[in-house]
Amino acid sequence: MGLKDIDAAVRAYQKLSIGEKAVFKSEVRQKKRKKRKPRKKQVARAEGPAPVAREATPRKKGKGKRKKGRRAPQAAAAADAGFTDGLSGPRADPLQDISKE
Repeated sequence: MGLKDIDAAVRAYQKLSIGEKAVFKSEVRQKKRKKRKPRKKQVARAEGPAPVAREATPRKKGKGKRKKGRRAPQAAAAADAGFTDGLSGPRADPLQDISKE
């Protein structure tokens, strides 16, 4: 289909009335629908032991957890509260000897 043929087809389409254009569009739509691949039917599987359902794996977390820049203000707050000895506070080291106090 050359450019002149396309040009002529466009001109002819523009001359059509609204009703004729609607008919033309519906025909084009039907042709496209015929070209579509039909949906594959599910084939019955071979008999045998039923497949065991696997447990769902927990979903992967995003990369936001890796950004540790937010820890600094918390550390400063912990220092203000006096949790610098490692013996008290939410992140106390249980292996340190408490008898030092």
